[in-house]
Amino acid sequence: MAEKMRIGILGGGIAGVVAARELSNDPDLEIELVEKADRLGGLQRSMEVNGAWYDIGAFVFDREHQLLRTFPELYEIFVMVDHSNKAIKPGGGLDYYPMTLHGYARENGVTGLAIAALDLAYCKMRYWKRDDLIAYIKYYIGGTIYERSGLRSYIQRFYRTGDDTIDLEFGRQRLPGIRNECSLRNNARKIVSRIFQRDFADQHWRCYVRPPEGFDRVYSTIGDILGARGVTIRAGREIRSITRRGDQFDVRFDDSERLSYDRIISTIPIATALDYIGRPIERDLEYMSLNSLFYRFRGEPGYDSAILYNFTHDGDWKRITNFSHYYGLNRGDSYFSVESTIRAGETRTLEEERDSFERHISRFPLLRGQLDYQGGRITPNAYPFFRRGDTERIGAARARLVEFGLELVGRQGTFAYSTAHQTAENAVAMAGMIRATKEPG
Repeated sequence: MAEKMRIGILGGGIAGVVAARELSNDPDLEIELVEKADRLGGLQRSMEVNGAWYDIGAFVFDREHQLLRTFPELYEIFVMVDHSNKAIKPGGGLDYYPMTLHGYARENGVTGLAIAALDLAYCKMRYWKRDDLIAYIKYYIGGTIYERSGLRSYIQRFYRTGDDTIDLEFGRQRLPGIRNECSLRNNARKIVSRIFQRDFADQHWRCYVRPPEGFDRVYSTIGDILGARGVTIRAGREIRSITRRGDQFDVRFDDSERLSYDRIISTIPIATALDYIGRPIERDLEYMSLNSLFYRFRGEPGYDSAILYNFTHDGDWKRITNFSHYYGLNRGDSYFSVESTIRAGETRTLEEERDSFERHISRFPLLRGQLDYQGGRITPNAYPFFRRGDTERIGAARARLVEFGLELVGRQGTFAYSTAHQTAENAVAMAGMIRATKEPG
């Protein structure tokens, strides 16, 4: 009987578990999933605070989401909801996220809309090369809309820096829809028909969210599924080094245990993987950390969407996620999280973020009532930061790992700003490629 090919998967986030499930379909493969934390889930996690579950981040899943397609058992525990996103605009009004033409006209007037249209025509000529982030965005929506809609402020708030220091790669990865949704050629008829519409019914959609018990239940279920399919899960294991002997990879752990694999899939941060193989880079790739503040609230929210973005020109917070919109009140209270980001080297505390949010939100007719802070959490390595001019350096860092023989997938593993659905799709594609080749090394 031929010996099975051993595959090690580093990281138990969405990319890791999807790859493990897909590879487990092949009886000729032996799969081990190694996770530093004591639980699966990666950045998809929830925290229970005083009886309410808060997510670190905001996650919705349409019916065709690749995580659900890979683990169809999750349909039974996920919750179907009516979902919508809104944003506070620079003038203080609310609009659907990121914007509607009707909402823009309501805040800037018909004259302002006409000026924006003329500016867009100019930007189509001025920025046709689309060779940096600002030119890329202005070509598709114009400089006037970019500024007055609050999109520019949101991007700068997200990365805590000027948009002239952010690489074009951010626009390509984070704003792929801008090319399709804002193309005059593709949308001229739609744009004209919508200018004078009221709010659009299609801004709401039916989708899934995790079960009321949080992502712990999701990934506990996933762990059970993987275990039943023969996948070995090694959680709570700290890697010390990865070396290569011909076609074999040796992974040594902090307790000196050593395991050997024929192939390794890495979904962990690139800089961490480079440290493991002994090829560190001179300057780490930069990630944004995520601040999450948790609140209970009793009163009138002042908005009716599940998620509310901050598109004003000030305020440090970027998004509110109202979990009671999905799961109902908790002991009579709404409960939600407030998110902001911090860059490496910043020293802002959760209390400072709390004070900043509460002072800013008090200026608007929102959250009028009893607002009770429940605590918070700082999550490192939440979002990749694409510094202008770093694209080649990021590519070179990836190339070092590929040259060593690791196979990369996932937001962390490839330093890419991909959605959870895209991440899972990429993991499926990689698993398919491995199953098709099945050659060690």
